[in-house]
Amino acid sequence: GNSAGQAAVHLARFAARARVFERHQTEEGMSGPAFASLLTGTQAERHGVFSHPAQLAESNQLLMEAFAAAGWETWFFGDHPIAAADLGYAQGVPPHRVRQELLSAGSPGLAKILERLRQDPQRRVLVVTAFTVSHGPYALDRLPGFCQRHPQSCVGQGLDEITRLGRLYQDKRLLLERSFAPTLRALRLKPPQRQALVAAVETIYASRIEYLDELF
Repeated sequence: GNSAGQAAVHLARFAARARVFERHQTEEGMSGPAFASLLTGTQAERHGVFSHPAQLAESNQLLMEAFAAAGWETWFFGDHPIAAADLGYAQGVPPHRVRQELLSAGSPGLAKILERLRQDPQRRVLVVTAFTVSHGPYALDRLPGFCQRHPQSCVGQGLDEITRLGRLYQDKRLLLERSFAPTLRALRLKPPQRQALVAAVETIYASRIEYLDELF
């Protein structure tokens, strides 16, 4: 309750000061081309990434390079293997400011950035990160705590059953995403079992969204 209220205040304050870009889009749902489009402001025929994982060529100018050229201090926090620094997605960021980790409140790198900003509020810093914890396959590590905090979300199936179905989903994820109905038939899941699988995945997804909110 209290932490949620504090988060709402922080988000409202951030939103009031933030700049929102509404005219940018990517034509591809796959992570690699999408990240490349977001960071270069171009489409696949120009940035050259059509699949993933794929190397992002140095001939591309990335957002971080433009900010660095304008005098900004640039940082890159990323644990996503599809858009990793070694694939060229951190161009414009000095190697000592590249962190192969998920950005979190406990990150030493973030603490260093915030301390410098406290000392010099006029300092210009660009931090590029991607919170991909709600990006499949949905991990199960946050599920036990989620069920403790929100028992009403897990009471219908229980933690053990949700975990079992979650592992089934992870094992068949690509087949389910690309060919849902035939895969269900191949698994010989009857309608009640299908509904249970969907409900379990929705609960797991909710646990990832809670984690995403916490990180943000």
